[in-house]
Amino acid sequence: MAEWWDEFFLEQRNNQLIHSQMAEAADEEWMMFSEEECLEAISEGSLQLQDGRNMLFKQNQVFNNQMTIWMPNSFIEEINLREGNARKGNRRMFQDNEAGVTFGMHWMDYEMDSEQIEDFLQIISLQAVQLRPEMKILNQVAIESNQQILACYEGLFLVEPYPYYQVVFLTSWHGKALLGSYQYKLEDAPLWYPLSYALLRSISW
Repeated sequence: MAEWWDEFFLEQRNNQLIHSQMAEAADEEWMMFSEEECLEAISEGSLQLQDGRNMLFKQNQVFNNQMTIWMPNSFIEEINLREGNARKGNRRMFQDNEAGVTFGMHWMDYEMDSEQIEDFLQIISLQAVQLRPEMKILNQVAIESNQQILACYEGLFLVEPYPYYQVVFLTSWHGKALLGSYQYKLEDAPLWYPLSYALLRSISW
């Protein structure tokens, strides 16, 4: 039992250290852009990257045109997934295969009000850790997206050959749970960490 507790506290300490290092890196301008800079670029339709290229953004209507999401022009929708769920119309997934970035949403049949969001997210995060032991949850935060509250957790997947990062969000939309995530390589976090949150905040509900 003592060994189990030692391993448990060591893992929690490692999680805290990883998140602390990321936060310090952000303070030291490790991130390419601030979240506010990304939001401004999204509204203007273009973000100039450090290598001189422009990342262009487009609007997409989803869920019977009830929601408008912004994403880079390079994102392509997984049509097979949408057609496979045509009867429900409750899943959408977009990918930039070259950059290795994925954005997906699942509008569930599960009824949920705004007061249940954080508790439900806690259950989801615990289930995710059980299913994927290589995942480390580093942070949990609530953000506002055009007057819609999104509860989020951040997961780090320590896998080979490329560790990757995931920002998972949950909200109550039209009385039902809406779950989604951005997923990208850890090495691309200086761009995608602030950009993913900015894209979530730019959703029109």
